[in-house]
Amino acid sequence: MKYLKDNLHIILASLIIVGVFVVLYFIRHISPSFAEYLGNLSVDVGVLVLIIFAYEGIKYSINKNHGRALMTKEQAEKIINLYGGAIAQNENAFKCLSTLPCSKGKIRYAYFKFISCYIDDYGSMPEDITENLVTTYSLLDAFVPDEEAKQLNQRQGLIKNHKLDKTNPEDKKLIDEYFFLVTNALANMKYREELHEFIGNCYADKNK
Repeated sequence: MKYLKDNLHIILASLIIVGVFVVLYFIRHISPSFAEYLGNLSVDVGVLVLIIFAYEGIKYSINKNHGRALMTKEQAEKIINLYGGAIAQNENAFKCLSTLPCSKGKIRYAYFKFISCYIDDYGSMPEDITENLVTTYSLLDAFVPDEEAKQLNQRQGLIKNHKLDKTNPEDKKLIDEYFFLVTNALANMKYREELHEFIGNCYADKNK
């Protein structure tokens, strides 16, 4: 349907050519010489229209396939908002990977796309928006496979309710492992630095 809408002018032109041929069919019986002249002209025009139609079709196909790898600012913002919703809907430290709106890679790309477009459009990004983006971006590792999230959150409950004994070597190992994982998941400095560096690059490119 989108293809028809985008190429309506080409389709209408083709229909006009068909209409000309129909008219020529009737004129041929009235004035053969005049019909021959119009017939030659219509063929030339018809070939031109068909060439244009084929070109538009090829261009549409290329743009459609190429567009699959692209993302608009609006699409990026939508993905970021959906990702933020996935963070907010689960207060546990670890969250189910299945609740993400798309892959982690696509979410990262959405951040880069939105930030670069925002700075390009407005010249700068407010500090509160920057901090919110950096904070949520750094939480990507909090999303782990669903079963793993369930197990880690159960361990969180055991620690919170003092069901694990720090003096017990096995319990202490579980506690230490949990806090190591949760620290990296909730305060991933690598991701924070990565996004801050990208934002700095966007400013540098804007000011060139």
